[in-house]
Amino acid sequence: MKGSISNSCRLTNFFCKINFALVFIGILFFTQPFISQERDSLFSNSLFYNGFYDDGAIIDSQYISNLVNEVETTQGEPKVGLLFKLLNGYYFSNPVLAKDLAQKALDYALPTKNDSLISFAYHYLAVAYIYLDYSMLSNELYRKGLTTTYAKENQDYQSWSSMNMGNNFLKLEQFDSASAYYYRAIKLNETVGDKAFEAKCYVNLSELYSLVNNYEASIANSYKALNLLNLEKEKRVAADVYTVRFKVEFDLGRMDSSEYYFNKALANGLALNDSLLLTQIHQELGGKYLDKKYYAQSKNILTKGLSYCDNQNPQINYYSILHGIAKANLFLGKSGIARNQLLEVESGFSRHKAPEKLQELELTLSQLYAKLGDWEKFNHHFDRSEEYRLAKLKADELRDVNEMKLIYETEQKDNQIHLQEVTIASQEKQIWLIGAVCGVIIIALIGAFNFNKKLKERNKELYQQNLEITQRWKQIQNFYKSNTQSITGNERQSLFASIVQLMNEEKYYKRNDLQVEVIARTLNSNVKYISNAIKDETGMNFNTFVNTYRIENAKTLLLDIKSLDWTLEAIGLECGFNNQTSFYKAFRKNTGLTPSQFRKARAA
Repeated sequence: MKGSISNSCRLTNFFCKINFALVFIGILFFTQPFISQERDSLFSNSLFYNGFYDDGAIIDSQYISNLVNEVETTQGEPKVGLLFKLLNGYYFSNPVLAKDLAQKALDYALPTKNDSLISFAYHYLAVAYIYLDYSMLSNELYRKGLTTTYAKENQDYQSWSSMNMGNNFLKLEQFDSASAYYYRAIKLNETVGDKAFEAKCYVNLSELYSLVNNYEASIANSYKALNLLNLEKEKRVAADVYTVRFKVEFDLGRMDSSEYYFNKALANGLALNDSLLLTQIHQELGGKYLDKKYYAQSKNILTKGLSYCDNQNPQINYYSILHGIAKANLFLGKSGIARNQLLEVESGFSRHKAPEKLQELELTLSQLYAKLGDWEKFNHHFDRSEEYRLAKLKADELRDVNEMKLIYETEQKDNQIHLQEVTIASQEKQIWLIGAVCGVIIIALIGAFNFNKKLKERNKELYQQNLEITQRWKQIQNFYKSNTQSITGNERQSLFASIVQLMNEEKYYKRNDLQVEVIARTLNSNVKYISNAIKDETGMNFNTFVNTYRIENAKTLLLDIKSLDWTLEAIGLECGFNNQTSFYKAFRKNTGLTPSQFRKARAA
């Protein structure tokens, strides 16, 4: 009798456990958010297929498309990992997109309760805000990442976060806070034993002390970094050490030592075949020589740095270095060359929407026209420089306000999440009590409902994937056709319209060195397409086409009261001709008169 009662109790206990387990499963299905499987507008954005970088190598759109599909069709912790992989390629080329992806990763990571995922989600979001120049907000996110159990137990994570926070404080010029976090990172790294990481911290400290003119401390920290490095393996960090060192030696006036460490940095950049690093090294030293008014040396070094600009370098670097070369040419008395270079830089900065660069450029242009004695243009460019400066101040103030707003919104969001967690925990207790009574019924209903729902969703997903595969196949076919056929009539007309726009709006014909290759590079086309478009639309070759704009400009200047005292040679040079002979020849060919005859005839 006792045995049968005992067995009955065990059986009842067993079924109770099964019932509670089933109820729990049902609750999970019932309370899980209904996440739409429709293509997210963020993922459908064409920006996903442009500018993705992976260790400097551009990845094709098919790779990105596959990665996006994996993100869309994956849930839970693996989805967060895929988002990390996806956003990592956009930090450099599109930090706003990287920030949006990092925020999405954090939103998916928080419900998982996985401390390591949450810590790294905060880390990735903090890095995204570094690229967006929100240093204070970035540090707030690093602090949140450091509050998780995973972060508290992982000194490697703590040390990296501390170093990055130090970098943020360095950008904010809060040098005491920056040095404190660098030393904290070094202390945390003692148990990890990563010598390369510790060397990076000392490099950053060396840079910090050079900024506050404590050159002795800067040199001491650079030696500490070098002593920790395996110079054959850690060439990138070594290059950073030597770069800081040659700048310090330059500031101290020790030119031989500066050149020695510059060559050391250069050797490491060449060994790594890192064109971006090589460009930065030349830009640093070239800028130093330019500030010290060693214009010939600055021009030579910057010209060498320009030769390393390639696909790994953002185009803004190319125009920044060209700006420095133009400055050097200006002060070396080569105003014509400087003018052509500055016009190209102005076009590049305008396309890349870089107001802080344009402010400095406008100052350089005002200096150019002051040397040429054209005070009207001097005043114009000086006023524009001031406009850019005021606009930058306003933008900086707005950015600071937005950053504080984002910090406040982040705090509010965290409070809401905490409140939701408390509410959900209370609701779960109530659901467990109800589930003990009617669990089996709920499971049956929910199971049927979810099975039917997931079946419909799966069919919809497969249909959507089929549509996407069809669309991609059409895109591949169109891409193949566009790369195997010659340019069409509509494309030729569109290309010609772009050429005319460059002539009318950006006055490219005024450039003395204008060649068809310059137009092709500006419009991302080729010489053949440019020449054919001009020939087919006007019947003229490239030089004749450009000269028609120059002659029309010359006619205007010849009859303009403001330029009556200009020499004919000056008018020709202003319109883009290299010399007086070519101006006279082209003008006579176009009008049947010499410039002086034309002016006299119109005056009469």
